Amino acid sequence: MNPLPPRDRLGRDRLIIVLVGLATLLPGLGQLADLASREGRHALIAAEMAASGDLVVPRLLGEEYRDKPPVLHAAAAGLYRLTGRPSLGAARAVTALAALIGALLLHALARATGRDRRVALWAALALLGAFGYARMARVARPDMILGAAILAATWALVRAGGATSGPRRALWIFLGGAMVGLGVLTKGPWGLVFPLVAVLAVRFERGPRATTDASSPVARAVSDLAAFLPGLLLAVAVWVLPAYLRDDGAYLERVIFQPNLVSGSSHHARSFFFYFGNGPLFLLPLTLFAPLLLLAPRRRSWALLAAGVIFLLLSLVPGKRSHYLVPWYPFAVLAVVEAVFRHDHRRLARRAFFGLVGLSLLVMPLANTLGPIRKGRTLEPDLVASREIIRELGADASLVCVSDLGEKVGLAARLDGEAIAPRVHEVGDLDRLATFLEARRRPASGWAVLVPDRMRAEFERRWPEARPLRTGFGERTRLGLWRLPGA
Repeated sequence: MNPLPPRDRLGRDRLIIVLVGLATLLPGLGQLADLASREGRHALIAAEMAASGDLVVPRLLGEEYRDKPPVLHAAAAGLYRLTGRPSLGAARAVTALAALIGALLLHALARATGRDRRVALWAALALLGAFGYARMARVARPDMILGAAILAATWALVRAGGATSGPRRALWIFLGGAMVGLGVLTKGPWGLVFPLVAVLAVRFERGPRATTDASSPVARAVSDLAAFLPGLLLAVAVWVLPAYLRDDGAYLERVIFQPNLVSGSSHHARSFFFYFGNGPLFLLPLTLFAPLLLLAPRRRSWALLAAGVIFLLLSLVPGKRSHYLVPWYPFAVLAVVEAVFRHDHRRLARRAFFGLVGLSLLVMPLANTLGPIRKGRTLEPDLVASREIIRELGADASLVCVSDLGEKVGLAARLDGEAIAPRVHEVGDLDRLATFLEARRRPASGWAVLVPDRMRAEFERRWPEARPLRTGFGERTRLGLWRLPGA
């Protein structure tokens, strides 16, 4: 049998990546037995966005949400409209699609930087099987969109370096700038920093290259910047311009100067070495082959350099969480896969590699499907409690949660098609509850207030007129529901 032409083989490889990605990511995508941290929040914001039709200013429980531009939320809201109702499956589908696109982009980037076809294919498949990447691909958070945008920007800028004509180079740089703009909108300055790190790493690997361009380096730099900036600004302007026109930039100012964005510390500040434990864990099974990076023949590897610099930059920032590693995974995976295919004892290393990657691609969808069955539940305890609260109060209630359950109550109401969500509010403590009650006109039916047991004595002292309604909801037994009389 004659081998396939190169173009056909690449097409077949892309089809394999798509089919494996769908088989790995789709099973159990809509399960409600386990919700990751804050994914209920993003799903609820998208639901409120779909209901209001406002794709510019995201809102959480009716209040302006300033933490992130609505890149994920707008996409999920569009899926909600398309399917006719909010669902965790639709919100997660956005990140799963971004993860699949990321694998395809890693394949394209590996090929664009001269990697063997097998290295490019197995890097994409290994990325889909990497524990941390596959895990975050099923969570409704914006990190996967950031990861895909970084890979797209890097790929476009690398392609620009190999362009043979000025207009073609300018077009690729413009596309790279647009993808950088998407990354910046998604999660801030990392969308600009990480693609530049990767492109510089590629330049370092290639070393000085002969060029037929007679223009000076300064002229080329100016020309490239003239193509890059319009792409970046156009992508950012898609959201920034409508947001600015709403209130002459007041909302944008609140987003840009929020404390977390300015300080970069937040309440997730952790040790410099936090990722030194999490990184190898979430890179499994590729971590087992990381020693080959030291044994492989000496040569420059742009992927290894980019992965190292990105890991260092993430470690230097005080605020750290495991999902912040998403942009690091593709470069780390490609570096390890390169080492596996370069190693002298390739038969043993490659067989182990093929087996473990294949096993990880098989285990992930099984775990996603069987996890809720193993735990013996179909609904997360917080959602069970939220549904009980909704039934206790009825659809016309005005509820204030002095706990972290407000988002889950709002989400449960949206998922069940109730209209209670706009009348749910969440405050962090009793002082904020007092401020909230003073600023709001008390409804005729009064306020329902959800209070943790640890705050009960103080709540009774400050609001002696409150009447207890019920204690305990599902597994959330240390919660009390109270009624403050109407005006």
